[in-house]
Amino acid sequence: MQTLAQKLLAEQLTPPPTEREQAIAALRAAGLLAELGPEEKQRAAQSTATLEEVRAALDRAGGKPLSELILEMRGPKE
Repeated sequence: MQTLAQKLLAEQLTPPPTEREQAIAALRAAGLLAELGPEEKQRAAQSTATLEEVRAALDRAGGKPLSELILEMRGPKE
């Protein structure tokens, strides 16, 4: 009886997942979400670049946008 009561209380007291949490879970289940490894996490923590600086660096690099490259790699639609 006590175990059942604890389980029911835990279910009632746990907030429902947010839309973001649901989306992340769906992407993870579909294998479409890559988790950062320890090395990537360390690099991200040490980064001092702002979003504006990154955008400016990418703009200076030139070339096609990544979205266009991906579309080219996919080939024509059938």
